[in-house]
Amino acid sequence: MRSFKKILFRAVALVLFTVLLEWGIRFCYQEWKAFTVVSRQEREELQGTLDTLYCGNSLTYRGFCPALLDEKLGTNSFNLGTSQQTLSGVYYLLRETAEQNPIKKVYLGLSISMLKEEMPDEAYVSAAENFCSPVWKMRYLMAVGREPVFVSSLLFSTRVETYMAFSKVKTNIRSKLSGRKSSSRYGKRGWRTSSKKYAGKGQERNADGKYWDKELGISQLQQESLTYLKKITEFCNENEIQLTWVFMPLSQPFVDGAGDMDDLNETLGGLAEEFGAEYYNFILYKERKTVFTNDKFKDSTHLNTEGSKVFSTLLSEIVSSKNPGDYFYGSMEEYKEEQI
Repeated sequence: MRSFKKILFRAVALVLFTVLLEWGIRFCYQEWKAFTVVSRQEREELQGTLDTLYCGNSLTYRGFCPALLDEKLGTNSFNLGTSQQTLSGVYYLLRETAEQNPIKKVYLGLSISMLKEEMPDEAYVSAAENFCSPVWKMRYLMAVGREPVFVSSLLFSTRVETYMAFSKVKTNIRSKLSGRKSSSRYGKRGWRTSSKKYAGKGQERNADGKYWDKELGISQLQQESLTYLKKITEFCNENEIQLTWVFMPLSQPFVDGAGDMDDLNETLGGLAEEFGAEYYNFILYKERKTVFTNDKFKDSTHLNTEGSKVFSTLLSEIVSSKNPGDYFYGSMEEYKEEQI
């Protein structure tokens, strides 16, 4: 019995030491300007009040401007987007946030890469950093089931590469103690901003992860993506949450090299109908070519500050309309014909 107590005491002491060590390292080395830190803390402060979420990857967190959308729609929203966020990350972050808030509407931003690329471990770690609850974080990590993701997510110390950068540590600690949290590029409620303007340089064909091949069709979707698209939709339906899939606006040079957009649209439209979700494809937005010009993007895919405000204003108009379908063409062929 004494041996057991000694072992238990040492195990508890080891766990406490590890927790305190990790907290200390995070406090010293994880900067306030890290969007995940600022965003997560802000979401914790708003807990119990949110009714609308914008979910997805970096196209989402640069696209949906919650403050503007709240003003237009009378909502109280938050942008849950993270860099390279996988649909498994969307699902678990959505469930955690819905458990803590009276969520009524969810907008899921989609892109080709989110659907068909096999994401690296860093993408899963990025989502893990955004959980407020350790319970939901652990559920997510167990579902992902990748050892490198598990270790990197729980032990921030494994990611520290600048232990000797004492000047940065000093600046970071001073910033935290003063309460100065936000970066100039963080636009509140999860929204990220950028003043950069895309020069418009394109290429004949995008990389495979950003290209839709008609010959391969729905088989291009990662099985994980397909599984979690269904899980997200089922969760929303079961909890009476209105879900809208939004294929995000992209620059014309990107669209020109992205493959068969009609086949992609038919694939997503069919899945949305099968699963029971609303679906807006902004590639088919009637005025896309004149509204979403290159200067509304920071690069070929991400909207800049101005573009995000244009998109958010337009989205609020569309969802408030009695006939949202009137804003979109039925196919790329129809779109191209009307542009002549």
